[in-house]
Amino acid sequence: MGDAGYTKDPCTGQGITDTFASADLLPSAVDDALRGRRGWTEALCDYQRQRDTAAMPMYEFTYEQSSMQPPPPVMAEALAALADDPAETDRFFGVFAGTVPVSDVFGAPEPAAVV
Repeated sequence: MGDAGYTKDPCTGQGITDTFASADLLPSAVDDALRGRRGWTEALCDYQRQRDTAAMPMYEFTYEQSSMQPPPPVMAEALAALADDPAETDRFFGVFAGTVPVSDVFGAPEPAAVV
């Protein structure tokens, strides 16, 4: 479940958030398999696809943050906007709380390198 299914740098602290999000997806896959609506392989592969699709934006954002490079211009602009804008500050921290999509604050991250 969650980040136990993939490796992600802990710099954004999203492991438990990923676990809670994927925990919402898994029961329906298990229920489908136990009731014979789908085979185990199909049900669990669908669960994995849904989990990975949901986790990818934060995964890519985390990958970008873990590079130890200066922030890209969009990140620098977002951080500068926090200084005098409480609403923008709320949106920024909403990314880490999982209540605001990464792309709403930082735009679409560059795809992560597949290792």
